[in-house]
Amino acid sequence: MTLVVGYGNTLRGEDGFGIEVANLLQHKAPEVVEVATLHQLIPELALRISEAGRVIFVDAACGAPEYALAVPLENPHDTLSHHLTPQEVVAMSRLLYDWRGECLLFSMMSLSFDCIADPERYHACVEATAGQILAGERA
Repeated sequence: MTLVVGYGNTLRGEDGFGIEVANLLQHKAPEVVEVATLHQLIPELALRISEAGRVIFVDAACGAPEYALAVPLENPHDTLSHHLTPQEVVAMSRLLYDWRGECLLFSMMSLSFDCIADPERYHACVEATAGQILAGERA
């Protein structure tokens, strides 16, 4: 089973991207993915990761104005805004539980978390990201 971890703050405009994608996946395909939504990553997540074959992190990051980016977790974008990074949570899972699954990071790049700058484009990105994740799971 794949664990999708959507994290961010829905009160901060585009920072809620990860949670919106995760909620959409939970609604569209609860039999395909397990979903966790959090305001920020926490050490306790390492246990849930260890129980999954694959983990996909979904977040927003302040940076360029482009909307969606997927990268292997071994080489993530360096503008993540949370104190505990996906790499650190995965490292905990590997160290504590000998987890060796696959991991990815989908990060939507945003210029600002003050609002949703372009609602139509933002929601299209939420849909497209959820669609990409589901396509990978059903392949």
